[in-house]
Amino acid sequence: TSTTTKTTTTSSTTTTTTSTTTLPPFLTCSSVRQALPGAPSGVYTIFNSATSASMQVYCDFDTGRGPWMLLSTFYQPAGKATQDLPFATWDSYFSTRPIWIEGHAQGLPLAAEPGAGDVDFAFKSVNWTNFLINGASYRLRQRFFKGTGANKTKVFDVSYAFTYNGYILQDNAPDASKQAYILTDRVVHSDTTNINWDVKVETVRFYLPFTSSKTVVNVYTGCRGYFYGQEVPVCVPSYIGDRIYGSAGIIGATADNGGPAATWAPYLTNGNNDIVYCHSNSSVYGLSDHSNSVFLSYWLARQ
Repeated sequence: TSTTTKTTTTSSTTTTTTSTTTLPPFLTCSSVRQALPGAPSGVYTIFNSATSASMQVYCDFDTGRGPWMLLSTFYQPAGKATQDLPFATWDSYFSTRPIWIEGHAQGLPLAAEPGAGDVDFAFKSVNWTNFLINGASYRLRQRFFKGTGANKTKVFDVSYAFTYNGYILQDNAPDASKQAYILTDRVVHSDTTNINWDVKVETVRFYLPFTSSKTVVNVYTGCRGYFYGQEVPVCVPSYIGDRIYGSAGIIGATADNGGPAATWAPYLTNGNNDIVYCHSNSSVYGLSDHSNSVFLSYWLARQ
């Protein structure tokens, strides 16, 4: 709502007229930008037509190919690995439905960096289904970095185009074509890593999470490999400790085990592993270095 006041003065009288203009409800970050062209990045209240309710979202108006809406964030504090995460927490958010991508999380993602209250593992997410239309074109953005604030380092921010196929979980997907989003048009928005990322021309996918109720072996997974079907011999359903329930991420083709510049979260196993894991350079982002925090965020832009 905006208010305009107009004052008119004649030789004998002064008249003040106040008019109020009510803006239509914001439906997306794009509608915020259209109505308020100079608005800064930050938290805005939108009306979500899928839920018929108002909710807060974080909008990024500064990064190219947007505006971007923050979907999910994962934070792993310095000095900790997943053996510090209680099993009940892992099971609730990542193994048993509803899981994080369905909006079952520790709150809404309302900051592009860790907040003051994020002193331990933090998983925040909207329900992705509420912001996706089957058959529509979007860009999916993945941004991760180490450290916080002025000490932030190793930033890698990349986005891809994709068409939503109607699914956010592999559990109920009818076939392999619905278990992941095919990614195209790779754009690197920021890279301060000094890592020689693998950018081979190949089929790149964002594989969807699956839960412990998914018993069929053939899934896209981050378990001991980066592509569809590589679960044998250690990632089969009977080996719960290493099957990476709830994880999602960018993976490459079968012919390229190294994959593209990619990461996934949560990367949860029964060992000394990470909430956020980047397989392209684990010496920097995972397993062997817990000296600094890691923060991963997923963003969405309508094309």
